Amino acid sequence: MKITVHRGMDQIGGNVIEISTDKTKILLDAGLELNPIEETEVIKTEDVVENGFDFDKLLRENDFSAIFISHYHADHVGLLSLAKNLPPVYMGKLAYDIFKATEEYKNNIVNFVPAGYFYDSKPIIVGDIRVTPVFADHSACDAYSFIVEAENKTVVYTGDFRGNGRKNFSSYLNKMPQNVDAVICEGTNAGKDGVNAKEAELENKMADVMENANQVFVLMSALNIDRVVTVYKAANKVKRIMLQDVYMSLVTNLCGNNIPNPCTFNNVYAFTSKGMDEEEYSKYFAGYGNKKMGEKQIADKKFVMCVRSSFKNYLQKLNSIKPLSGSVLIYSMWDGYKNQKTIKAFLDFAQSLGMKIVDIHTSGHADCNDLERFLEKINPQYIIPVHTVNTEWFVEKYGTEKVVRDKIFIV
Repeated sequence: MKITVHRGMDQIGGNVIEISTDKTKILLDAGLELNPIEETEVIKTEDVVENGFDFDKLLRENDFSAIFISHYHADHVGLLSLAKNLPPVYMGKLAYDIFKATEEYKNNIVNFVPAGYFYDSKPIIVGDIRVTPVFADHSACDAYSFIVEAENKTVVYTGDFRGNGRKNFSSYLNKMPQNVDAVICEGTNAGKDGVNAKEAELENKMADVMENANQVFVLMSALNIDRVVTVYKAANKVKRIMLQDVYMSLVTNLCGNNIPNPCTFNNVYAFTSKGMDEEEYSKYFAGYGNKKMGEKQIADKKFVMCVRSSFKNYLQKLNSIKPLSGSVLIYSMWDGYKNQKTIKAFLDFAQSLGMKIVDIHTSGHADCNDLERFLEKINPQYIIPVHTVNTEWFVEKYGTEKVVRDKIFIV
């Protein structure tokens, strides 16, 4: 079995990993390079090619039997929207539904329907390669790791995973094989000190901050479903309504009745932060009835509003109706995004309105303790670090003979 990391080593995001035998070739993930842009911004094909990686060329020059997508984050699936003549694609059903809906929201055309969907621990066989998806905890819902078997070898690909969410990490570990030949392991947090806070801890911290604030805004990703639940539970504790814009509502409604959404939760409401014509308004608000709110209604309520960096004009409107001084903006994303121009400008703007910025966040990726627990369980002969800028942590922990730095490796 040959492993080729086309992209994903010594960087966070942008995974494109090939597994091949003499008879079959598959890809694991097809991600854009990580780029902290506005979540609903459209990415053009030429942007990807200019970064030195031509996904279409890779597809043209190889006869891939399938692509397996671990989850719907753009740094794992984003290249699919830009590619032509895709081979069969496999991914989670909910992951595909969310990916399709959010791409169409951005007026992108999704040019494929999956050849099959994942079910936890149920194998998919393509040629002489057997891929078993294992349901993983991540900041994206419906995320999976893969157990790949071929030519009497076993390789595990983690995708993105963590042990501090709302799912049971021990249950995940128990589904993993032992003494595997190799693992392609994400290491986003490799070498970082400390233990990730759990979502339940964030819930309590948020509730404390929300208690006495004028109004509450949360800068977060609409695709972080665990965080949506955390914000909702915190808002509920202090008797505030939760406000989701049409983009977030689109995602939460797809996730079903257990995830806070305007259709089925009494204290969750939808709003729009952008101008819409009548047809577009009807499309996004159909079925919401009295669960949609305009600015004047919102200004009269005690609320928690989930926002993104493109909401400056909308917050300015709210401020003109009722001043937002004394409000709180909870920053609930990776700290590194603060150095990005649009995020920094939005935070500065919020402060100019008299808001206090409070950081309450936890990672969607395994901390060092959970990485060690995982690697101890599967006991790999070789470790291929990806999705990390700290391969040295793996080397220091497991040695140069065990840690693979080559982009092409045969097990």
